[in-house]
Amino acid sequence: MKTVQLPKSRATVAENEKGFAPRAVLVPVDFSALSDAALERAAGIARQFGSELHLVHVVEPIIHPVEYAIVPLEMEDINVQQMKERRTRLEALQKTLTAEGVDCAIEVKLGKPWQVIVDYARREKCDLIVIPTHGHTGPRHLLLGSTAERVVQHATCPVLVIR
Repeated sequence: MKTVQLPKSRATVAENEKGFAPRAVLVPVDFSALSDAALERAAGIARQFGSELHLVHVVEPIIHPVEYAIVPLEMEDINVQQMKERRTRLEALQKTLTAEGVDCAIEVKLGKPWQVIVDYARREKCDLIVIPTHGHTGPRHLLLGSTAERVVQHATCPVLVIR
């Protein structure tokens, strides 16, 4: 019979092995209650490991440039206005987090949410993405799609999905 010795505590394992300590944590923010929960979890991780927190909000354009050769000026103005409004809201979150001692960067982008999130994480070399999901299944999932699901499929770093 073979005997296997288990570590005495989790601390022993952490001391013996190089653990996961993210330097940069990305949180997509859409200002929903689920997004707030993901931000709270990510801020806790950032405090625990001394990570930089990246807050990203993606404004989906009313009309995608690929759908029309020329985007009507009124639609472009609406997109720009939404981006300014969301930046102001992110700056308020950034100010609060900075006051709590969390190093925080923000960005507002125009595009498809999952693509922007994955590209941003890759570009900024984020070690972890913390993303909320509504957890829709069945017909609602087919109609609404899942940004979180696409991020999990395409991200090059670990993804923590908050539900």
